[in-house]
Amino acid sequence: MASPLSWSILGMELDDAIRAQYARRDYTWPIERRVIRRFWGRIYFNMSLLQQAAYEVFGVLPEETINVLGGAAVQGFTPPHPPGWRTRLRWLRHIVSAMRLFRSLYQTAPDRFASLYLHWQQECQRLPQLDREALIDAFVPRPQTEASFLLFHLDLTAGLNAYLTMLRQLIDRYLPEAEGGRFADLVTGLGDVHSADHSYRLWELSRLARQMPEVMAFLARRDWSTWQETLAPTGLAEPWQTFLTAYGHRGLYEVDIANPRWREQPDYLLDILAAYAAMEQDTPPFNPEAQAQRRRQAEAATLKRLPFWLRAWARRTLHRVQAFSRYREQSKSHLVRLIDLARQHCLRAGDDLVQAGLLDERDAVFFLERDELVAALRGETDCTFIRHCVTQRQLERQRYAALQPPDVIVGEQPVYDTAPSDCGQVLSGLPLSPGRVIGTARILRTPQDYDRLQAGDILVAPSTDPGWTPLFLLASGLVMETGGYLSHGAIVAREYGIPAVLNVPQAMHRIPDGATIVLDGGTGTIQLTEITPFC
Repeated sequence: MASPLSWSILGMELDDAIRAQYARRDYTWPIERRVIRRFWGRIYFNMSLLQQAAYEVFGVLPEETINVLGGAAVQGFTPPHPPGWRTRLRWLRHIVSAMRLFRSLYQTAPDRFASLYLHWQQECQRLPQLDREALIDAFVPRPQTEASFLLFHLDLTAGLNAYLTMLRQLIDRYLPEAEGGRFADLVTGLGDVHSADHSYRLWELSRLARQMPEVMAFLARRDWSTWQETLAPTGLAEPWQTFLTAYGHRGLYEVDIANPRWREQPDYLLDILAAYAAMEQDTPPFNPEAQAQRRRQAEAATLKRLPFWLRAWARRTLHRVQAFSRYREQSKSHLVRLIDLARQHCLRAGDDLVQAGLLDERDAVFFLERDELVAALRGETDCTFIRHCVTQRQLERQRYAALQPPDVIVGEQPVYDTAPSDCGQVLSGLPLSPGRVIGTARILRTPQDYDRLQAGDILVAPSTDPGWTPLFLLASGLVMETGGYLSHGAIVAREYGIPAVLNVPQAMHRIPDGATIVLDGGTGTIQLTEITPFC
């Protein structure tokens, strides 16, 4: 669930950034129609609005928008049929303009990343010296760097979608018999995919740990309260610190400002490190070198099968898909750096409010909204009001946590998807990473349930973010209730080469925990091998 402070800071900014994307194409909608909103504390996208905008600006059909973004397969917009020639010309004009933008992003992205990283470093160094007025300025108005980079991230995501769509359509037309597997093979083993790399770096640390009896004894105890003192005299101390320097800004459910970063609270990472260290094999379960070789073979085979006059264009499109796959995940990492910076500002504000007697603990600041926080920092509100807001929202969060979140909201009415009435033993979803595997289904609702996942299990999750990624190397397959072609789970599953089926309705309820299932990432099916009632 989104914390009140995170929602009040990031919610409007994301809404504004999506509007800005379409405003470039002279497409707007009334301010009262929000792209995103909270329901029972959880964030939902207005799929009807996004489906309509994508169709009217670019001619993207509603079902394709669902496949790209993921989520319940509810078509909230029905396009008129057939489109006239003026409509088609408008689509063409917008597509040509967008492709110009994507070509520019392809060239400028590395410099933009370097600039953002420097900005993050400078602001982190400046933080301890901020006075009260400078701290307030960090919230009102929000810095332009953050707002513009969010739009940049969305543009990179749109660029990846465009090039992925072209590649998929090319394969579907000229290699239809190999569409599912061939497409994923062309974007596997890329390397430098930031949200996938941290698992490989953890794996390397685990191989180093296996050479140190004192570290293995520490990992076996599973008591992380003394990790700094215990690791300091060992040969793992410096590599571990290097890892935290590179990835410590990330965390579980990292887009919420209220959630700790790995740098602050590495317990989860140490748990995963211990699990990896218990595995005796020298190479990770999904070997990056093997995946890179698989990709190179797929590239050569694909280009050979295409007409000669298409090969240069196909090669360029393929390279753009691969580059934008890296860029999109790298951009997400830098966006999380900005969220990390905002979190540090919030914690500093929380300390100030504790000293002023307005809060009992600094983490209570995340139950305030941005305007309330600014008013409290300026001394424009009293202790009674601030404490009332915090108490009420903490109680509200507890109530919402006890409710099952709906799959779809129609107006103000929650709607729950239901399992098919025939209780069939075959489930279907989006085939996003090929491979066929038989294994034990392990239902995990959060990454903190990691200790229930055994090496070789098939991970079944509601959705994933980079905090889940270390679990992928333990699993033999992946099933997700939500997620599309551009979701984190899809990109990382393709990078690792792990069989994956996403956007499987009610997978968490329809697949019994511990059941033996057959997952086919090429066809997008999951078969229960034992008859188990689950309706």
